This record gives sequence, C-alpha cells and structure tokens, in this order.
Amino acid sequence: MRAATPGAPHTPPDRYAAANGIRLRYLEWAGAGPTIVLLHGLSANANAFAGLAAAGLAPRFRIIAPDLRGRGRSDAPAHGYRMADHAADVLGLLDVLGLERVILGGHSFGAYLAIYLAAQAPERVERLVLL
Repeated sequence: MRAATPGAPHTPPDRYAAANGIRLRYLEWAGAGPTIVLLHGLSANANAFAGLAAAGLAPRFRIIAPDLRGRGRSDAPAHGYRMADHAADVLGLLDVLGLERVILGGHSFGAYLAIYLAAQAPERVERLVLL
C-alpha cells in the first residue's frame, strides 16, 4: 500500500481481477449506496477519480474504477484495443464482482466506452454519467 500524500484525496489499495483473459487493476471506494463504475480517459488511470470520490461520492455510493487494458497497472496485451475489447473487459470485471447492473460513468474515452457498453449491454447499465 502507498503512503498517503498530505492534502491528496484518499486512494484505496490496489485490487486485481482476472477478466476477459487479462488482469485488471481496479480501485474500490466503499459506500452504502448503488455502485458507480467509473471509466477513465485514454491517457489516464483509475486514480483520476480519487478527487470525485473524496468530494462526496464515497461513502454515498460504492465506486469501482478500473485501469483499462494497457493503462495504469492493468495488463497490456499486444493486441485487443478495439472498443469491443475494452467493453468485454468491463463486463468481465462486473461479472467477477457480482454486479448485475450499475451506474456507469466515463470521462473522455471512458465516456465513449460507457455509451458503447450501454448500447451493447443495456441490461447491465442503470444510468450513464458522461464527462
């Protein structure tokens, strides 16, 4: 676990899950309310959402933020960077975590991925939050 930086938003310890044939790193902020899965932009990682969590989303909501494939501490396979591959990773993570239906949020590329997921698997997406 990393040492906290004074004044920085709290970042929970790294967690990992095998999903869609790769290992995904994700962060989880505990909360009593519904689960929000947050998807980062192309050049970011899960830590991008620490400020949102600290600003009041957690503990009102359970927040899951994965590092998308090839980003942060998730695996970076040589192939498989189509939107469908990223979507299969997210759906695989939802399955591993036992999440049937979530609020899905995304920033930049993550917003495009959230829209794609909502169109391809509408039964898994309760609401969309796009930044």
